[in-house]
Amino acid sequence: LREQHVMSLATCIGREQNVFNETMGHANRVLFQSPVLVYSDLQQLKELDDEHYRHCIIDLNYQLSEGLESALKRVVAKAVEETRNGAVLIILSDRNIAPDTLPIPAAAAVGGVQTGLAANNLRCDANIIIETAEVRDPHHFAVLIGFGATAVYPYLVYETLAKMVDD
Repeated sequence: LREQHVMSLATCIGREQNVFNETMGHANRVLFQSPVLVYSDLQQLKELDDEHYRHCIIDLNYQLSEGLESALKRVVAKAVEETRNGAVLIILSDRNIAPDTLPIPAAAAVGGVQTGLAANNLRCDANIIIETAEVRDPHHFAVLIGFGATAVYPYLVYETLAKMVDD
């Protein structure tokens, strides 16, 4: 109860603006009560207007022959390119895993994209949203948020819970 007065898990999504020069453009932000998204939250984000919330989905899976280092460089370059082209929501996803591919570890992907965007002075222009099966406990969420994720969608957690309910 006491912590509610001094801290918040609320997460703003959208392009950050200059806090010293407030304009109507500052209103183009979406507020979530937690950085942990549920299915409907992610769907809402994907359906927002492209003028202020254009999104792109970057696949984190790679062929073994490509190698982890070059796959990570490819993901970072794609995130930087998409942000320069107006994407505000960079959705990093390992959902499309296949038998002949490997996923880039979520923390490495988030940290790499965060560093790449910051190095190109683009970090305030984009939000990093990670859609991953890797997170299983609060520490995993904390690591991803600490490495730069704006929000986390743990799809495998929800799918596992739904399966348990069905069974």
